[in-house]
Parts: sequence; structure tokens; C-alpha cells
Amino acid sequence: MSLSMAKTVRAVLVLTAALSVLPAKRAAAQGAEPIHLGLSTALTGPAAYTGQQDRWGAEMAIKEINGAGGVLGRPLQLDVQDNACGPAQAAQSAQRLIADRVTALMGGLCSSATLAIMPIAKRQGIPFLVPISSAGSITDQSGVGGNEWTFRTAQPEPRLAAALAKFLVKEGKVRTIAIVAEDSDYGRGGATALTDAARTVGLTITSADFTPLGTPDFTSTLTRLRSQRPDAVALYVQGADTANFMRQFASSGLKTRITGRVQFGDFPASVVSAGAVDGLTVAIPYDPRVETPANQNFVKLFTEAFKAAPMQHAFNSYEGTRVMADAITRAGSTEPGAIRVALRAARYRSALDADLTFDDHHQSYNNAVIMGVVEKQVRVLDLIKP
Repeated sequence: MSLSMAKTVRAVLVLTAALSVLPAKRAAAQGAEPIHLGLSTALTGPAAYTGQQDRWGAEMAIKEINGAGGVLGRPLQLDVQDNACGPAQAAQSAQRLIADRVTALMGGLCSSATLAIMPIAKRQGIPFLVPISSAGSITDQSGVGGNEWTFRTAQPEPRLAAALAKFLVKEGKVRTIAIVAEDSDYGRGGATALTDAARTVGLTITSADFTPLGTPDFTSTLTRLRSQRPDAVALYVQGADTANFMRQFASSGLKTRITGRVQFGDFPASVVSAGAVDGLTVAIPYDPRVETPANQNFVKLFTEAFKAAPMQHAFNSYEGTRVMADAITRAGSTEPGAIRVALRAARYRSALDADLTFDDHHQSYNNAVIMGVVEKQVRVLDLIKP
């Protein structure tokens, strides 16, 4: 064999070996014992669809991670328990997942559910990552607040409220706000955060109504708002309650703006196309219309996989799952204490162009998205840096 031919053969062998590495890693991961991640979310009840998005986001992240070789040469497996967004059910779901020997916990979805899981994670010594729940009390109680096992990638409500209040003042069209919130930790936390943020920038909160979860009829609330005539109504409800309120608001003839923390996927698009909510301005953690290349790729792949656009719950769960997987990889172990240490040192580049790191309260800060409805069109108005 000539020297040149020998070099060619060696080059082919090297290339063949290189091309075989990734499939070999994938095969090894698929044949190894799975690493179990536990997800507590709402699969039933009024928040069931947002819980489904939560689950889809985690499933998409795990599919991608497993397709690239898994974690520590092992596939990830998602174990899911329903918490119906209730504190008692959430506590039971966490206990079942821990009994099934999951490596880490994620989820909670509703803030009340998350707050019920946190002491269980602390007592059992298992990492708990919160990608969606936004009540400020979660941050207060985590890290140096007393719970070293809870970490949150979700935007805390006070920061979103502060971003919204600053934007409303800059826009100059709102001076008085009435709050309508669900009677839960999420709703009350949002109302408190906006009240504090409004006071800081000189806006006036005229009233705060708290409604039970699953409220079908907001007629009495809308009647009171009509008599108050605030410049804006700040809405802090979720899922089916949002759809009910927005439909009834659209047909009420009430001439005021909507603000707060509305998710556009929670109510019919016909409400927007009818012009009933022109002027709506909200601060939210995520919207699929954000035009960063990484986000648009995520939206494309998610829509192809699930035949639905991603809501914030899916996006946050997707990124939270990847943060957890990265921590296990850097820990080099599934030992809970090692994962906790790795989470403290996490640095993850979000598709919203912010680096996610944890502070002393185990809270990370992503960009806030300011959304609005202008001439019957939903638009991204601003992306607020941390």
C-alpha cells in the first residue's frame, strides 16, 4: 500500500469513528437505567390546560436531551403527578414522587401548590426547581430565606409588576388601576406586587377584588368597575377564569384598559380581533412572538411536536428542565446534595437573551416581556432587561 493510500485509509477510519460517537452515546443512554425527574403539575381542574403546557415543555426538553446522549450517559425520564393546583394535592403528589425515588422535583405550577411542596423538598433533602410559579413569597422563603433546596427560574411577581408600572408611567395613559385577582397565593401575590410597584411610581390603586378559583360569572365585579371608572383593570387570574372574564368584559361595554398578567392563550382570539381589548398592556414572562433566533426555533419545534403554540408555562418548563439537566451533568452525580451545589453555580443562556444565574435567594432573573394590543393586533412592545 502506498503512503498516500495509507493516509487516505487512516482518514476514513478516523472520520468513521467520529461519526459513530454520537449514535454510540445515544445507544448507551437508551440502554442505561433512567434518571427520574418528578413533575408536579395540574392535569385536572381549571388550570389543566396550562398544566398540559407545563408537561409538554418538560417532555420536549427531555426528548432533546435524550436525543443528544442523555445525562451522565443515562436517559432522563419524566414522572408526572397531578396536583390540580391545590396545596393538599400538591403535597401528596410530591410525596408520591419522592416515594418513587425521583432524583429531583420540578413544577408546582400554581403558587399555592409550589408553597406546599417546598417544605417537603426541604425535609426530604431533594432539589426542587420552580419554573412557573410567580408569588414573591417563594423567593422570600428560598435560599437564605430558609429553604436551601428550592430554586426558581420563574419571574417573581414583584419584578414583573415593577416593569409593568414603569412602562405604564412612561406611556402616560394610565393613572388609576382597579385590581381583579383570583383568591390564591398567585392572585394575592400579584395584587400586592402591583400595589407596591404602583406606589413607587405614583400610580393609584382604586380597589382590589378577589374571586374564587373557577368563577363562571364576573357580572357583579364588572358592575362595580363600571361605577369606579378606573383607567385600567389589572387582571391576575388564570386559565378558564381569564377566558370567562375577558368574554364578559368584551360584551360589557366597559371603557377601560386591561393590564396585569394576562396570557393571550387563555382567552379567545376573537376578543382581540373585535377590538374589545385595544390598549391592553401587560408584563409577562414570555410570549412566542419574541423574535430572538433561539425563541423562534423553540416555537417552531414546539408547534411541530404538539400542534399548538407554546404558552409561558411550556417555555418556562422547557428551560427549567434544561437547567436541572445541566446541573446534574455538572454535578457528575445524581446525589441530591451535589445537584444542589451545581444549581447554585448554574449559568444558562435563555432564549430571551438573558443569562440565568441564581442569587442568594436561589432566584434567577430573565427578561420581562411587555405585550400590548394595538389596533386589534397583539404586539411585543418591549423586552425589559434584568
